[in-house]
Amino acid sequence: MSETFFENPIYVYLALGFAGLVLAAVWYERRSRRLAWAIVVPVILGLAVGVVARLVVTDREQIADAARRIADAAGTGQFQVIPQYIDDTFMADLNPYGRGGYTKENVVSMVRSDVDRYGVTKVRIGKTEIEVTGRKAAMHVQTMIHYGGERGYKSPFIWDVMWIKRDDGWKVLEVMSLKQALEF
Repeated sequence: MSETFFENPIYVYLALGFAGLVLAAVWYERRSRRLAWAIVVPVILGLAVGVVARLVVTDREQIADAARRIADAAGTGQFQVIPQYIDDTFMADLNPYGRGGYTKENVVSMVRSDVDRYGVTKVRIGKTEIEVTGRKAAMHVQTMIHYGGERGYKSPFIWDVMWIKRDDGWKVLEVMSLKQALEF
């Protein structure tokens, strides 16, 4: 429900537009002053929904924004930004690279090392699915990592990430899965 009103209210706008058209058609047939004023109601409701959607930032939007900030920081070499989005109890087992577990303390140095080693120039976030349950959220996200060099190339990765809501915002709690692949 919150997605309908706060994140993507397109269906609300369509319903209000349809109601406005029906009211306009009825007004055209009857030409009453009361119906003329009724046509304004869907417009006012549409404006109200738009204002509320802009003002209310849902948990899903906060998580998506944090993920974009992490990706931007990795792609631009601003590694000092990353720790503020990682929980103190963070754990990850990044198996595609044949490495062991990572904690908050060493994940930033691993990211920095990989960005330098592979010449990462940009990390773009693609298709994202976020399911929020209370103070935890599961995120399934596709990224495209762009590499520099003379012949720049890119590589798709799929991440399954667990987030936790702390007093200072959403934090990455665990990277549960990382695959080098692309989903459609």
